Amino acid sequence: MPNVVQVAVGRFEQNPPLYYQMRIDRETPLVKLGPKRLYLYDDIGVANARLGHQDEAIAWMEKKHAVMGDLSRAKTVNGKRDAFSEAAYRYYANVGTFWLLRWADHGGKIEEIGQLKHARDLIAKAIEINPDAHFGRETVQLTVMDWLIESSGKPDAMTLAEYLGDGGEITNTHTSDDSRKRIKGLIGLITLGAAWEMPDIYDALASEMDGEYRHISKLGFFVRLREKELFESGKTSFVKRTESSLRLETLFPEEGTIRSEFKRLRTEADEWSKARTEFMMTKLNRGRHPDTDPHFWDGYVSKPAPHIEYGFFDNLDWGQRILMLLGGCCSAPFLLWFGVRLVIRRVQVRKTKATN
Repeated sequence: MPNVVQVAVGRFEQNPPLYYQMRIDRETPLVKLGPKRLYLYDDIGVANARLGHQDEAIAWMEKKHAVMGDLSRAKTVNGKRDAFSEAAYRYYANVGTFWLLRWADHGGKIEEIGQLKHARDLIAKAIEINPDAHFGRETVQLTVMDWLIESSGKPDAMTLAEYLGDGGEITNTHTSDDSRKRIKGLIGLITLGAAWEMPDIYDALASEMDGEYRHISKLGFFVRLREKELFESGKTSFVKRTESSLRLETLFPEEGTIRSEFKRLRTEADEWSKARTEFMMTKLNRGRHPDTDPHFWDGYVSKPAPHIEYGFFDNLDWGQRILMLLGGCCSAPFLLWFGVRLVIRRVQVRKTKATN
């Protein structure tokens, strides 16, 4: 599970298209040999989705459904699922995501909102069977889909950050298990889905980080630099308010350092991804694939991610810093007096022992 910094700069595994095409070419004939090997349908469906072939991905999931038959008996009992229920969960989670991607790939048109609503219902069914899969990604995905449905065609629609949280307000009640689940879910959408190039998702993630620290945070500012990068590259947000509400002015004395660190880490992440892809392509072009070759990764050395250390003050706003400094100044005389008293007492004890 990558952390917030990694998903902001893109330092997480993203495989080249050939990786997925080779999986499709290898596993498609296997379905004919063993049509009840249900994982094959998921593999091939996801691979097609990664290549942008959403219609093919959906078709493969419907083939899986046809083999499974009635899915109504799928359920979780005491946190456990049998093989049938697990396969049913994967069917609903995958096909719901594929319908969402299909709607988005076709321009996210309001006249085709029925596709999005259908996708939403499928994801809801997946959550009903397995509510905690993928670090809660599907739960956040469902909320995002609700937001898309409610926001479609509305010029004054609220941002995803406002929809997920508390209207964008930074409050003392924002820190909660629910907030941390939203953060994990948003990270999951970025790394496991297509949200790497969606400004709305990064805007929501930044807002959640601000809420975790109960004020405008440096980590939230760091994430917004990725949002700004997406806008500058020509990406658009789903609702207009997302771009207009982008906040990049801070009172942080380290703002310049944070900006330069973002650029440094983005460059490093691109270089890391390039090196990984080049290594993979050399092997893939020779017909080798990590699914079937246990020695595929022999010789690959992944450069460790750069380490960032944040000082003690980094998660404090200026008001908190001033209170700490005032507290330190006021307590200094008392500490000095207490220290002197302690030394005098120890000297007196030693003298008493020597006399005795």
